[in-house]
Amino acid sequence: MLALGAVTANGLCLELLNEEFRTDREVVQTAVFQEGAAMQFAPETLRRDLAFVLTVVSQSPSALEFVDKELVASHTGLSAVRSGEAIGLCGDYILMEEIGKGVYGSVTRARHTVSGEVVAIKKLHYDPEAWMDGVPAHALREVSLLRDFHHSNIVELKDILEISLQDFRLVFEYLPNDLHMVLRNFRRKGELMPIAQVQNYTACLMAGIFACHSRSLIHRDLKPQNVLVGHDGNLQIADFGLARVLASPLRCYTLDIVTLWYRAPEILLGAQRYGYEVDMWSVGCVISEMATGKPAFGGDSEIGTIFKIFALLGTPNENLWPEGTTLDHFKSRFPKFNGAGVESLLEVQPALDATGGLDLLSKLLCFDPKVRVTSRRANSHRFCVRIP
Repeated sequence: MLALGAVTANGLCLELLNEEFRTDREVVQTAVFQEGAAMQFAPETLRRDLAFVLTVVSQSPSALEFVDKELVASHTGLSAVRSGEAIGLCGDYILMEEIGKGVYGSVTRARHTVSGEVVAIKKLHYDPEAWMDGVPAHALREVSLLRDFHHSNIVELKDILEISLQDFRLVFEYLPNDLHMVLRNFRRKGELMPIAQVQNYTACLMAGIFACHSRSLIHRDLKPQNVLVGHDGNLQIADFGLARVLASPLRCYTLDIVTLWYRAPEILLGAQRYGYEVDMWSVGCVISEMATGKPAFGGDSEIGTIFKIFALLGTPNENLWPEGTTLDHFKSRFPKFNGAGVESLLEVQPALDATGGLDLLSKLLCFDPKVRVTSRRANSHRFCVRIP
């Protein structure tokens, strides 16, 4: 249809179409999706049609300026957007403010128009190449993994919103903070997180990762930014876009996983087959950061991170980690670090010793994946207790 093609290219072309096309619901919707101001050329019947208005305003908030004033006043969501209290609408949700943005999408705090429940809505960035065959794999993976996953330490997927072929959103339980924000606040005050709080958070984190591994699920991107914190102090693991169900026997997986500072040494050195152990290394990095106030291996590159690990644990050799010396990225010319040892963390947080934290970290931050403690064992470790 020529009319549809015209408004797809430029929504304001709606003004130039004859009445037959300007009253066509599909043509008008396409025009307004392209340019919110095209709503002014829509017939009055559509500007008073609540279902139509909610659909187009969710895509083009600027269209609200041309919606029937009485309709706006009678609808909580529309009036909130008009007054500036909200930034937009999405289905039955009022979008309040953007609270995060990443490679794959943005996250907005929202409120349900009827129940008033506050949620977090993740909108995926539309990439024509990645979406050529529909919703991208990482989004479908997250949905399939979380749809029936109910655990107090795993973020809850509440709803799925398919607004259009190019607009796919996930509705999650809302928690006000993430662990990165909590740690940043302690750093700003020049304080360390109390060891009891570290233990509480560790207990939550370990329970969550044990729940994942019990479902044969590797998260593959554990870091403070992906650990949400509620007002009650409960932690929830979030962002399962990189997660995988572990195949048996182990198969080759991508190496492009886990934010650099929390990436296991076997991944950094080129291992293509790996398992739950990569999550356990990441958990160790997060616990260390909570206890000491700074990332354990904050390198500015892969090699920088590798050398940070070597500085703590020593450079791998035939005695320390024989398999590590055979990995593709290991070089015999690497500097020979003696390794300060995990016990050096006591210089920053002495309380790790008496509470068992040092023992747990020594079992998590070890080179050999086969020796690294499992989530089942770590979950029952004496450091993983909730202290009132």
